[in-house]
Amino acid sequence: MKTIRVEVERDYVETILQSRRPVAALAELIWNGLDAEATTVAVEVDRNPLGEIDELRVCDNGTGLDFPFAESNFRSLGGSWKRFKPRSAQLDRCLHGRRGMGRFKAFALGSVVSWEFTYRRADGTLYAYTVSGSRDCPETFVISDEAPSSATATGTVVRIRGMDGAYPSFVPERAVPKLTEMFALYQTHYPDVGITFEGNPLEPRSLQAARTEIVLDDAVLEDGEVPTTEAAVLTLIEWNREQPRALYLCGVDGNPLHEVKSGGRIPGHAYTGYIRSEQVDRWNREGRLALDELDPDVAAIVDGARLAIRRHFEMQSRDSSAAALGEWMDRDLYPFEGESESVDETKRRAAFLVCAVALEKAVPSLRRAPLEVRRLCFRLLRDTVETPAFDPAQRLAGLLALPDETARDLGSVFGKEAG
Repeated sequence: MKTIRVEVERDYVETILQSRRPVAALAELIWNGLDAEATTVAVEVDRNPLGEIDELRVCDNGTGLDFPFAESNFRSLGGSWKRFKPRSAQLDRCLHGRRGMGRFKAFALGSVVSWEFTYRRADGTLYAYTVSGSRDCPETFVISDEAPSSATATGTVVRIRGMDGAYPSFVPERAVPKLTEMFALYQTHYPDVGITFEGNPLEPRSLQAARTEIVLDDAVLEDGEVPTTEAAVLTLIEWNREQPRALYLCGVDGNPLHEVKSGGRIPGHAYTGYIRSEQVDRWNREGRLALDELDPDVAAIVDGARLAIRRHFEMQSRDSSAAALGEWMDRDLYPFEGESESVDETKRRAAFLVCAVALEKAVPSLRRAPLEVRRLCFRLLRDTVETPAFDPAQRLAGLLALPDETARDLGSVFGKEAG
């Protein structure tokens, strides 16, 4: 048994420990397993009768950590072996960690943490040992002696105890969607990787409604760099169920390194954006991502991505409206006849289109209703739009409980703001 101390200032370690994103801290432990070439990573949670977490475990079937490297790996923060190897040795996967901070994120979740490693020696025999530490003294780790293992395969089990309360974000209903978006690109690249949370698998492919690649060629950075196809690409994943919107800054291989605000809700769309760039890798090495959008270069590329997302969905909305109009005309549902004969009538038809599309989104069952019912609804909506001295931009937005963005679209039709 041996006790080692981390060669780093205490206040720096304390900064790492003060994480307000428990799922992100958990993700770091999952990444560690994947970087060790695991094909399965399982998060297991033991709860007491009050619903509080007694123990959280992250179990993987990776290569573990060879005992001779344990001391150097845990002793030096910022000295991770991954800095010198961009890809894993056997499976040639891209690596997530570089600075050796992932293990300290465990202390942001619980006060007592242990790592149980099982690794294979050169002669093929399996050996095991444990490294343990505590939040009260995060600079100190205790490494046990190694011993022959009765296990049948290599792997690592991270045990976290002394957790504060129930952790609402660690219920499957919340944790699984968040972890799914964080590992979506990785599992797309490596479909053989399986990740579960309390037995619930992350299945990004089955939840994806669409995936689009957008080159951020309009985002000019503060220092004069212009992202190219290789340097800045936005991967936009649309989900087929309600999901919190998110935007991630990623390395060139798609590993999420930092999360920023998505920039506002886009009604009717559940999505996650991933900005992939070599520049993000560099900013991460320089510690600039921690500044978030206070860094002008980071802010520039994030703003460019947000603009690209808005433009994407605006174009999608126009295409959707055109398709809907074509269907209504084919089925004799469109309540207007012939061509518009005045500017006023053109405005009324445009208002009808905005409201009718919003109505079908708000009430999906309307599309499945008999044609007579849909035809009646559209005629009533047309009559409402054509009512004299009626302020469609304001009254219709309230009547149909339109999202703010749709209300603004409606207001622009009549040259005024809705609401």
